Amino acid sequence: MTSLARISAALLSLIALVPAAATAQVTDTLPGARIRFGLPPLVLREPAELRAPWLGARSRGIVAFDSAMSAALDSSRLARGAALRTAAIYGVGPADTADAPAVIEDRGILGVPGKYADLSLEGQASLNIRTERVRNERCTQAELNDPNAGCSGRIRLPKLENQISVRSGGTIGQRVHVLVDYDADRDFNANNNIQVYYEGLSDEIVRRVEVGSVTFRPPPSRFLTAAVPSSNFGVNGLFEVGPMQFQTLFATQKGSAVAQRVFTVGGTGASQPQDRAVRDLDFEARRFFWVVDPQTLAGYPALDILALDPSQLPAALRPAEVRIYRYRAPTTGAVNPNLGGIHAFARNAADPSQTLGQLAPDEGVEWELLVEGRDYYLDPSALWIALSARLDTRDYLAVSYTTADGGTVGSFPAADRPADIDSLALIVEPLRGPEAGTFRHEMRQVYRVAGSDLQRSSLDVAISLNRSERPAAGSSTYLAQLGLAIPTDPGIFDRENRLFPRIRDPGADAVVGESYIVFPHLQPFADAARLTPPERSDSLYRTPLYLLFTQGPPGRFQVRLRYDAVGGTDRSTLSLDALQIKEGSEQLMVDGRVLQRGTDYSIDYGTGLVTFSSPDALFGAGVSQVTARFEQQDLFAVAPTTILGLTSSYSLGTVGAINFIGVFQREAT
Repeated sequence: MTSLARISAALLSLIALVPAAATAQVTDTLPGARIRFGLPPLVLREPAELRAPWLGARSRGIVAFDSAMSAALDSSRLARGAALRTAAIYGVGPADTADAPAVIEDRGILGVPGKYADLSLEGQASLNIRTERVRNERCTQAELNDPNAGCSGRIRLPKLENQISVRSGGTIGQRVHVLVDYDADRDFNANNNIQVYYEGLSDEIVRRVEVGSVTFRPPPSRFLTAAVPSSNFGVNGLFEVGPMQFQTLFATQKGSAVAQRVFTVGGTGASQPQDRAVRDLDFEARRFFWVVDPQTLAGYPALDILALDPSQLPAALRPAEVRIYRYRAPTTGAVNPNLGGIHAFARNAADPSQTLGQLAPDEGVEWELLVEGRDYYLDPSALWIALSARLDTRDYLAVSYTTADGGTVGSFPAADRPADIDSLALIVEPLRGPEAGTFRHEMRQVYRVAGSDLQRSSLDVAISLNRSERPAAGSSTYLAQLGLAIPTDPGIFDRENRLFPRIRDPGADAVVGESYIVFPHLQPFADAARLTPPERSDSLYRTPLYLLFTQGPPGRFQVRLRYDAVGGTDRSTLSLDALQIKEGSEQLMVDGRVLQRGTDYSIDYGTGLVTFSSPDALFGAGVSQVTARFEQQDLFAVAPTTILGLTSSYSLGTVGAINFIGVFQREAT
């Protein structure tokens, strides 16, 4: 019998005896059987290699395996710790890239990888060179001296035109942010934004540092208006130490200024205050002229046109009845603007080389006879005139008059006389310098103030040099030094005698239609009797008008004009007399009550026009005072403005906070 058969027989015997064995357990007297196999029992033994070191030596293979496993675990712990710190600082979680396919690294500006600098940049730059050649085949005698008429047919100098616009934004190293929006063609430089700022974590002392276009953020206070200066270019920092927070600012305001206006609104409308500055270069050109050569008057150039005595001229030179003639140079291909005028020959008495036309029948030039009281105002002295409109830069002007002794200067024509040769006295020839006899006929001591809306009693005038109203010697103000102040107060403008037209100037207001300051000297800012040599600007009165703003002297004196302009009867709108107001910077008050934008009024920030929602409820039937404060982006920066600011806030928890603010602002020429 095989071994398999013997094992099977043994198992069957065992199964047959199991019930008997179970029954035998009930009592000890039942018979039983015990089966034994000839195999050793199974025993679990621990391998020697896995025993602890204190129980025996371990093999080198197992020791190496444990060391490698411990090193791998330590490296994994370090990697997880670094990933957690990265996620806490930069907000970036760990990425499992073990099985990810290879990705080409994204590179940004100048080839810098995106993980170091994530910046976007777009822009445009262009440089154009342009020239042209203009040849005028029909040049007139008047156009020969005009460099822009094209009579010479030369190629003009090339002009360079460039345009740059840049827009960029993004981050550098996750903490530094960049924002650039710049366009060289923008009308207002304050609209360009260049800003770089660093932003720290919530538990760091340095919370934020801005460089570029920065904004001063003061703590909320009822003592601060909405007109706190903004739109600055400089450095701004925000720091936090425990419950204390600090903000510092050092910047220069770029093209913006805080302004305040006070308006008076009554039942008939509103009067608006005006405040503007006029340079010494901004005299009223091509409008006020001498009929006679002013050098023939005693005291030249110390002449006051508002107090002239014509009797100082001899009767043979003293004008009695005056006629004014204008010649307009025709443009290329245009109709003759002087058609139907008076044919006459014109010559300047002081400079015979200055002529227009020919001294022969059909003089070759037609003149328009101007109408007194409509086209010009003639002073009662008959020595000077004021035109109702400015003379064009290419126009000629001539006079002819009868004298006190019955003679004439010129032929004094009132209509065209083809059979006669008429002559005139030339007083204006365009594009001529001080060497010409006509140069002295134009006045340069008259400055425009305002139009017919001027409220004369409100006009206040101040004259300054280098931001100072006090001259080096003499009177206490330049206003008095130059003869514009009243005798009893050197700081008050003499409106009755120095503001033209005066009440005693009949018919002047209807013709001129505007108001002017008239100095009692033909060359007020070169008067050696009133100003010291460092103060004088002699070249202002020797530079031709067409070269004054390109090759002339820089502006030195400044005339500040402050007055009220009377508006219409509509009380629903109010002009702040300002352009490009910074959005949200305005604050309007009516008799001390603060108005709310959107409820009481609406505003157009581009034009400065305020529209009141219910003017009758705001102003009633009486007179109210409207105060407006706002920040304006000026077209021209008069002086650079530096601003220093410091704010601090100490938190008291739920109780509140203690705030401190300090602002220092300085303007310099």
